[in-house]
This record gives sequence, C-alpha cells and structure tokens, in this order.
Amino acid sequence: CSAATLGLPPRGVQVLYGKGGSGKTEVLLCGAAIYGLKQGKPLIGTFQGTAGATAALGNGAHNLLMMVDDLQHREHLGPGGAVDTNGKYDNITRRGFQGDTDMGRGRLNKNNASGKYTADTDDPAAPWFLLSAETRAIPLTATTSNQRVIGTRITAANSFRPGGVTKAHEINESGLPNRAWGVFIGELAKHIEGGFAGSIEDFTTAHRKEVAKLREDLTLNFPELTTPRQREVVSMPLYGFTAFLTIALSIGAIDAEEWQRRVDQATELIVAAEVSWSDMTDASGSGGDALMQLQGAVMSGKPVLAGKDAISADNAGAAALVPRVAPTDATGPDAPTHRNT
Repeated sequence: CSAATLGLPPRGVQVLYGKGGSGKTEVLLCGAAIYGLKQGKPLIGTFQGTAGATAALGNGAHNLLMMVDDLQHREHLGPGGAVDTNGKYDNITRRGFQGDTDMGRGRLNKNNASGKYTADTDDPAAPWFLLSAETRAIPLTATTSNQRVIGTRITAANSFRPGGVTKAHEINESGLPNRAWGVFIGELAKHIEGGFAGSIEDFTTAHRKEVAKLREDLTLNFPELTTPRQREVVSMPLYGFTAFLTIALSIGAIDAEEWQRRVDQATELIVAAEVSWSDMTDASGSGGDALMQLQGAVMSGKPVLAGKDAISADNAGAAALVPRVAPTDATGPDAPTHRNT
C-alpha cells in the first residue's frame, strides 16, 4: 500500500498461501482495514467469478490495493475448473507485475439488435494485488506467472498467536488502521508540498530512482536473489514498508533504533519469503511438472495414458499420465507440457 501511494508501478503480486483455516483471509482483512470499512470485506474479490469478471478485478483502482481471496485446489473444481482458475491466476499476476501497461482486460458487449460484439477499452489502472491461495492450488507449472509473485506461507502457528484473531478484529473495528493510514497520507502530502514544490511527478520520479538504488543494493548484499525479477518483486514491498517507517520516524512515533531494527527485520523476512517461494515454484529439473500433472490426473478421477501426440517435442515418444481435458482448455502460454513421469 505504501509503495502504491508513492506512485510507484506494481512490480509483483503478493500471495498468502497455506492450508485451509491457516489464517490467510484474516490477514487479508487486516490489510483491508486501512481503508476503514468494517472488516474490509467489501474490498475483497474472489476467484469464483467468470474469467472476464476476474480479469476486470482492479479496474479503476489505480495505485490502490486490490485483494483477491481463495484460490482453491483443483479437487474442488474438477479438471476444467483447474484450467480456468489457472488462467485467472495468470491474468492477475501479469497485471500485478505490469500494471503500468494496458493489462486490464476489456469485456465483450453484445448488440442484441445486430448480434455483433464490441470490446470495451482496456482499463489502464495500475492496481496492487494481494492474493490468498491454498498451497495445492498454486499452478507450479506456470513458471512465468510465479516469477511475478512473492509468496508468504501462512500457517496456524505463524499467522496469529492464541487470541490474536479476536484482537485483530478489535483493532480493525476500532478504526486505528484507517487513522494511521490517514496520517501517512497527510505526511506524504506535506512532503510533496515542502520538498517537491507540489509536483507529484517529481515526487514519484525521485522515489523510482530510490527503488533502482535499492535493487542495486539487493544485488550486492543478497546473492540468493539470483534474477532481476526476484529483486524487482522484493524491492517494492521492502521500499514501501521502509517509507511507512520513515514517516513514523519523522513524526516521533518510533525512534531511529526501532526504525533500523524493523527495516532489518523486514528485509530478512521479505528476502527469505521470496527465496522460499522461488524454491517451491521452480520445477525446473526437479520433476515438479510431472508430479503436479500426476497429482492433477489422480484428483480429476479421469487419468489417461497419453501417447506421443500429447507430449512436447523434447519428449517425443514418451508417455505421461495427464488429466483428461478438452483441447480448448489446454491452451495459453502456461498450458502444461507433458513430461516423463
């Protein structure tokens, strides 16, 4: 939220993943509470709508946080539903990484008189996405989508301490998160007026340069972040959190020692989350693709033995156990290739 308010373009989607009942939705509600709505529920979308409706999530929400809840595992949806859900996931992760482009999907509108369809103009808004997902629902074969994500594993042990959910509800209902956010916005406005003569363009340009410097620092200090895209998705939440703490420091809410401690802690946790996510979703050379396809086939209840026509060129002549799906469902840049099991 802080990075979005600074006018920075989204360069990654945050995903809270874990088992059902681990506290993912409760964490989403804490995020929504900054906007002041009761428990934030009106602001949270879901993956349960149509592909078109899901692609439109975030339309008009420029530089705002958009939460989408409950990416479910394929066993709840059937094999066709899994393909559909993976497409929704791909749409959102791409828009959440390239939000400063025309990634918002336009809808098709039918003229009942002529029977012809016309497309709406793509929405240019750049929303920031925070998603929740069951661990098993994450499409591990969607490599390029997952590279646009930083995932945080949520468990019953690490989400809330005993009694923490009740306490979080009380804080959210009190309006404190919303008031804190108001103070942050007010202080930013003073900063724009005093330091940049009221020029929002100069303000955002300065912060973009600072983000670029942060990525250089990440390159030097965190060799475990091996790709530019990893450093991009790490830099945004880290820079936004640091900006929020800097405002807290400037108004005396925290001292310099606490500022440094929290920045160091945030850096460690965010980098660790990205490394863990990358390790989990990187199926290259590990057999992960094949295992996920095998799991999907068994869950679908309709496994078939596919011959060479269903296998990628580099595995011609091999056989793989794959889910039975309609040919029109298995398309797109992240459609699974069938590898040896």
